[in-house]
Amino acid sequence: MLKFEAISLEKMDQYLDIKKRCPSKNADDSFFFMWAWKELYNYEWAFSGNMCWVRYYYDGKIYYKIPIGIWKQKNWINLFARKLPPHSELRNVSEDFALRLLRKDNDHFTFREDPDTMEYIYKRQDITELPGKKFHVKRQHVNFFEKIYEYEQKEIEEDDIKDIQMLFQFEQRQTLGEYDPEFSEEEYIALNRILKNWKIFKPHLIGKILIVQNQPVSFIIGEKQNNNNLQILFEKSLSNIKGAGPTNCKLFAQAFPEAKYINWGQDFGQAELRRLRCSNKPCGFIKKFNAKIA
Repeated sequence: MLKFEAISLEKMDQYLDIKKRCPSKNADDSFFFMWAWKELYNYEWAFSGNMCWVRYYYDGKIYYKIPIGIWKQKNWINLFARKLPPHSELRNVSEDFALRLLRKDNDHFTFREDPDTMEYIYKRQDITELPGKKFHVKRQHVNFFEKIYEYEQKEIEEDDIKDIQMLFQFEQRQTLGEYDPEFSEEEYIALNRILKNWKIFKPHLIGKILIVQNQPVSFIIGEKQNNNNLQILFEKSLSNIKGAGPTNCKLFAQAFPEAKYINWGQDFGQAELRRLRCSNKPCGFIKKFNAKIA
């Protein structure tokens, strides 16, 4: 059996090296996603050979994520039997990994789709160009912002951290009632776990902040995935500054012409997050499943 320990900064580089060789496109397999949400999910990992196994605790139960590494196993059920306790439950199983399991070991797994962990995928070109009728409103907002304000987008530095925290808290107060208060607090804790280690994480992350009259009006924190596509970990904009959010997203996406898609992550079952994700017109989704091992 595997020996699990809490995820740590000390083994971050080891995980990142293994993650580079893994075909998983899940945003929640990112080290930085797990580090951010560690206090909520108590992530633990165990390294074995060329794989990393991750488990987490939620509502008093233990769940396992799909293993990170090179997916060349011919018999997954035998591997799970050697590494995991009997009748373990896998969570956040992407559709492509679920199909791998079904092709090899159809009789040993039962699957149930989990829409709250589904990830939203966007064409980078759509975010930068906002083409056609379906992006008409977003395009209007960007045009308004660019016409009214003098602005600049710059990289997030350690000196910006307090301003980002204040922006986040101000917008939380402005949107009070639109989000579950418990989730809002958890999201703020998750953001701070990234910001407090910004000096360490900055070489691996992309942080952009939009400034108007020396004041931040929007920020984005994301990273490049293995295939040069992008994923966004946190994004927040002042709702009273019309067009700030889509303008910052447009500039963020324009900086990476080599990327084809942007993964905006899941909506955590929050109705307002789901509305915002859908308003950006996703081109597809990474469906997620829970899997019980027989």
